[in-house]
Amino acid sequence: MASPDEPILKALRDADRGRRNLAALAAHLGPTPELLPALGRLLPRAADPDMALNNLERLFAQPAARPHLPGLLESRARGLDATLTLLAASQFFADTLALYPEFLESVRTPPRRNPLTSELVSQLRSDVDAAADDPGVLRAFRRFRARHTLRIGVNDILRDRPLEEVTRELARLADASVEVAFAHAARRCSASASSAATN
Repeated sequence: MASPDEPILKALRDADRGRRNLAALAAHLGPTPELLPALGRLLPRAADPDMALNNLERLFAQPAARPHLPGLLESRARGLDATLTLLAASQFFADTLALYPEFLESVRTPPRRNPLTSELVSQLRSDVDAAADDPGVLRAFRRFRARHTLRIGVNDILRDRPLEEVTRELARLADASVEVAFAHAARRCSASASSAATN
């Protein structure tokens, strides 16, 4: 009788590394009987099964990613299929998910519409205003950029949206970032000038 990991290992170029990744996944996730059959069915269809499995292990090495697994396995593992497709297609997006595992939900259930530039500006301004200091502002910008670049990448890679839409969304993201950055810098300069004038 074939072992549960045999279909997975057959899909890989480097079976030894695959075994290590599967062992690490088991250590991260504990007993997950639905995962191996799903991987055996989905990994062979990925553009690069080795890359997908390696990045999946890196993702679930993050404790914040682990609560998302049940949702990924719902509906015949449609969310896992989308995640593996993304992990096999882009190391940049794999790194983004490893850094921000909470973004997995936007891969499993992408938003039905793209936000307007005004909505992007409002969201980023709120995040920046909530930051306590300059490093916090930079973190807010990085997280915002990562979140929406991933959203655009999901539309491109998973939903096969037209190039015109993808480039338009990238332009909106850049416009919103520049607008909020300029306004924040202007406020800081004004505050510094006011402080200097009173001293």
